Amino acid sequence: MKKQLLTAVAVLASLCGFAQTQGTNTLGLGVSVNQNRSESNDGFEINSSKDNLSTFLLSYGYFIKDNQKLFVNLNYSKNKLSYTDYPRSININVYGGSVGYQHYFPLLNSFYAYAAGSGGYNHTRNDKSENNNEYNHNVRRNEYYLNGSGGLAWFFSEHFAIEADLISLNASYADFKATTSTLQAFSSQNNKARTFNLSSQGAINNLGFRIYFLF
Repeated sequence: MKKQLLTAVAVLASLCGFAQTQGTNTLGLGVSVNQNRSESNDGFEINSSKDNLSTFLLSYGYFIKDNQKLFVNLNYSKNKLSYTDYPRSININVYGGSVGYQHYFPLLNSFYAYAAGSGGYNHTRNDKSENNNEYNHNVRRNEYYLNGSGGLAWFFSEHFAIEADLISLNASYADFKATTSTLQAFSSQNNKARTFNLSSQGAINNLGFRIYFLF
């Protein structure tokens, strides 16, 4: 029994060692899909609204040293909002990417804590239309950001791991252009903004959960 236990521990240790060994590659995927729908009845008609949000993250990483990884992330999200009371729809698309560094700290067996830092870019397209395109409002937003995050990782097999962000800290700079057109007029507006945020959730649309394939 004792020999079997020691063998199991040795196997587990070898898997954990492989997962964070220099030269290991990782492919990661994160997916989040949310749908909210509501209805109201004022006695004359039934009005409804619907909000569909989908977020996808694709990540590649390479361990330059044991427990030290460089990574590249690509992200995309789509948010569609529609209403029936005053017919209108809003489509929000976000495209982006980031590069960063991640360091793992052993906790217990296959569990690790990690700290990561990254810099990235997001482009947002926000299109709103009403009354069969009689009114259109379009926003184009460019965001540049620096992000620091920390969380937990579980390397539960030789080729698979799960990570979850627990806290994130980010600063960003953004500029955006808004244009509005109607049947009677056209207007344009340019703005710039700086933000600083401390959050207990994931950095990309609250997407703080990812699964990785290691090879």
